[in-house]
Amino acid sequence: MYKTSIFLSSIESVKKFVTLSSKYDFPVNLVTDKYMIDAKSIMGI
Repeated sequence: MYKTSIFLSSIESVKKFVTLSSKYDFPVNLVTDKYMIDAKSIMGI
């Protein structure tokens, strides 16, 4: 498992991140203190 911190400051950066993460066959998740979100879902983000 690979972990890194990111900062998505605008809707454009969210769109780019979702597009990038959707290219991969493996799961990509965003995690905060109490939530885990599917990074391939723009609605989730």
